[in-house]
Order: sequence, then C-alpha cells, then structure tokens
Amino acid sequence: LVLNTGKPVPAPQNVSKAPTFKDVYERWMEQKQALKRPPTEQTVKAYKTAFNRFSSIHGMRFDMIRHDDLQEIFTDSNSKSHSTVNHMHIILRAMYKYAMANEIVQKDYSAALIIDHEDKEQRAHKPFTSAEIKKLWSLDDDIAKVALILIYTGMRISEWTTMQCKDVFIDKQYMID
Repeated sequence: LVLNTGKPVPAPQNVSKAPTFKDVYERWMEQKQALKRPPTEQTVKAYKTAFNRFSSIHGMRFDMIRHDDLQEIFTDSNSKSHSTVNHMHIILRAMYKYAMANEIVQKDYSAALIIDHEDKEQRAHKPFTSAEIKKLWSLDDDIAKVALILIYTGMRISEWTTMQCKDVFIDKQYMID
C-alpha cells in the first residue's frame, strides 16, 4: 500500500504520443545517418529489409512490445537465411539500446530472445560452362551483357544494381564500388 505523501502526482503521459516500433526505427535510423560515418547504402538496405520482417508490429507502441511478440517473429523467420535473421537481431538490439537511452522503455526484450536458426543447406553456385559463356557473347542484348559483366567481375547482382555511372570508367576499363 502506497500512501500519498503530499507530493504532487505527475501528470499522466499522453499514451497517444508513445512511439510505435516504426517510429523508433525511423528515429534510430535518423540518428545513425547523422553520424560522421553513416552506414553505407548497402547497409541501409539490409537494415530496411530486416525492419520489414517485423511488419506485424510496425504499428505497435514500442513500450507495449513484449518478449513473446518478438520471439514469435524470430520463430516464424527460422526458414530465412542466417544473414537475414542476424540482421533482424542486430537492428532490434540497436533499437532497444536507442529506446532505453531515450527512456522509451525500461527493459531490453531483445536480449533474451532465443535465436534457434537452422542453417538451411546453401545452394552451390554452379559456374557457367565455356559453351554458355560463348553463347552469351554471341547474343546482342542487354541481359547477356550484364550477365557477362557479372561473370567476369565477380560482382553480385546487388552490387551491380547499386553501381553508379560516375564509378564506371569505360575508357580505362575499370569500375569502382
């Protein structure tokens, strides 16, 4: 039993202004991007992809999210790649760190999550045969040209799609990423 000691009672918080999961993510990302060394474009894409895996709680007040809400999402993500699940955990831990520092929550529910990820068998990369590469050289279309660039540079498709014209030096036959 707590007795009133005559001290003023704090005004109740306006619960409608409590930030949602999405709000905390956006604030955290703003803070990350304002750093002297902000995350790369590729890292931001990875964060966004991981964030989208939490779509079921985007609209939930961050301070109302509990361990079971998060654990269910991770359990349902068991079939995703190790990298995907790892990125999910990384952004969640960072968001809780941000939320605690900004007094949005008192407890970090991400710390007690059980990440029981089963490593699915990785598909072996099957290299192109000499005949297939020769066939690509004989084709006169953009898809064949892109395939040849990927083959000869070893670039990933994600690296290719984020390549900027200013980083391609055709006359000197090189590009930078």
